[in-house]
Amino acid sequence: MFMVRLVDRYTNKKGAMMAHIDSKQTLEFLTTFLPDFVIEKYARALGVVVRERKVDPVMLVWTLVLGFPAGSKRSIASLRRRFQQVASITIARSSFHDRLTGLLADLIKRLVDWRLAVQKKSITKNAAKRLDGFSELLALDSTVIGLHQMLAHRWASTQPGQAAAKLHMVTNVVSGTANSVKMTGQTRADIGPWKTVGSWVKNCLLMVDLGYYDFHLFRRIAKKGGFFLSRAKSNANPRIVASHQRVAGNSINLVGQKLQDVLARLERRIIDVEVEVPVKLRKYRGRSRTAKMRMRLVGQKHAETGQYHLYFTNIGPETLGADEIAQTYRLRWQVELLFTRLKTTMRLNQIPSSKPEVVKALIYASILALLLSNAFLQVLRQINPGRTYPAQRMDAVFRDFATVILLHIAQKRGARRIDLFKLMTAEAADPNRNRPGSHDILSAIPLAHKPDTVAFEEVSA
Repeated sequence: MFMVRLVDRYTNKKGAMMAHIDSKQTLEFLTTFLPDFVIEKYARALGVVVRERKVDPVMLVWTLVLGFPAGSKRSIASLRRRFQQVASITIARSSFHDRLTGLLADLIKRLVDWRLAVQKKSITKNAAKRLDGFSELLALDSTVIGLHQMLAHRWASTQPGQAAAKLHMVTNVVSGTANSVKMTGQTRADIGPWKTVGSWVKNCLLMVDLGYYDFHLFRRIAKKGGFFLSRAKSNANPRIVASHQRVAGNSINLVGQKLQDVLARLERRIIDVEVEVPVKLRKYRGRSRTAKMRMRLVGQKHAETGQYHLYFTNIGPETLGADEIAQTYRLRWQVELLFTRLKTTMRLNQIPSSKPEVVKALIYASILALLLSNAFLQVLRQINPGRTYPAQRMDAVFRDFATVILLHIAQKRGARRIDLFKLMTAEAADPNRNRPGSHDILSAIPLAHKPDTVAFEEVSA
């Protein structure tokens, strides 16, 4: 909502956009994206803050969100220094580590969920004007994040002795941002977290790849009033029960045939038929059950290879034609782009900890940072519609300016000036030194007088 107000405020009477917002409006945008009272409310509800203390939970959250992606040195020590700078306090290493708890990780995850819920409402209203028949175009996918091997007991990898988390995400391909995020170990099947499909799929088009190829999933989506679009396996062999095409000449009659029996003999560019597939249901009183489901099968022949790209969907031909089905599925690349941005620009593949609670907190902090970068991107695109703003370039700019953004937030929170020399003195001292250095050894040698100069006599050969 704030983005709409911001754009309206900077639109002149002729409807043209003015290409600048001042620092005050930028701060208002930041605090509306993630309000202080929301952070404080969830912090108290989860027990992150029991009573007013030295550490401000608002600045701690913002330090993780803006300090981790932007830090040139990815370490907990650098995050602590950044927090001291913006919070205008000094905090011991042990005290800072004690605050990186599972409760803090739960807080940041809760903030991600809150932001996604707020964002989804505004996206739905804006996107509805451009979509015909669907409330949202969504893509479902996952990516793997390598972790410290000491975390293998928590997030098991497919490689023995290694650790890796799998990030499962529902992405809105119109806005290019996440709708829902879940995290599991790498060994969890892609479809695992989505075994139960909720009402959120109603009137939405959900695009999936072969990792989610499951007729039972398609059936649940359809029963909830949603639409699915999936690549079909190359060996898919459903029975064709009807055709949506009128083909002239002596073409092969597909009705009643099994797909694989006729596929190699087809010369047509497009296949558009109705098929029937078996769906295994849950056992009832110990007995297996199977239901039949009808769905649409669309095939588009690749010009170079001559092979068909096959898709299963429950979208009727009156809504999307066969060519439009293939074009729509290409929008799924947005989720791949989102994962690339998280791993490269937001450095999600560089988690500097072997503690599960710290890993979880930093992963969700990176997601919040990406959501904020996306929000900035949407503002820029609406204020300057004549210019091009690539998402990955915006992420790089956002990362470079993250420290400045953090300082602006700190000023708004009323951070006082800190004794910079005192802070640098405390940080520069080595806390782990257990033996004297060369400077200490030299300092301990008494020099009562100037050392004698030893004369050397040159001897000729």
